[in-house]
Amino acid sequence: RFKRWLYNKHVTPVTFYPPLLQVVLADWKPGQRAYVALDTSVLPNGYVLIRTALVYRGRALPVAWRVFKHDSASVSYEDYKVVLEQTLKALPEGLIVVLLADRGFLHRQLMQFARQVGWHYRLRAKASTLVYLEKYQGVRMSQLRPPKGHAHFYHSARVLGEKVHLALATPVPEEEDQEIDSWYVVSDETTDVSTLDEYGLRFDIEENFLDDKSKRVGG
Repeated sequence: RFKRWLYNKHVTPVTFYPPLLQVVLADWKPGQRAYVALDTSVLPNGYVLIRTALVYRGRALPVAWRVFKHDSASVSYEDYKVVLEQTLKALPEGLIVVLLADRGFLHRQLMQFARQVGWHYRLRAKASTLVYLEKYQGVRMSQLRPPKGHAHFYHSARVLGEKVHLALATPVPEEEDQEIDSWYVVSDETTDVSTLDEYGLRFDIEENFLDDKSKRVGG
């Protein structure tokens, strides 16, 4: 019966999901901090899913999404701009939104969009990303890589022409010979250890994508 309901042509996400989301978020009050993860997932048959999800208690509640024909998980700002706009409309007014995204989303247009709508962000940069500090001229993030088990914080830097703050960390690998990626997190707010904790919330959206691919519903 539930499967028949899902395949009913009169039931469309555009129609029923936004009001449902408003009911779910009714208890979220103005001034409350809301962490929104942005990510992509490659689907079968050459499609890619772009989604924003509200991180809450170790899970992620889908907010807005777009599915389109694309041959990789790498997307441009124009590809996901509409998802950001839908997210802005869907969330209750007055929330302090913090956008979390991985390396493929470090775009100047995204940083400018966040500033224009009053969102904050924690965006991971690639090791090759250029950063301009007071003491250096155009160094790559990898040149600022902290030793294993350490974190470094830089304030008033510039990335992609935008004034930002940095939180850089290199985790300790579980095994001695294990290769480990450093985190190069770009933030619009002053950084400290909590910035890294906030960025780490982004991984909760991956459980969301696993649910999509599990075929537990309607499969």
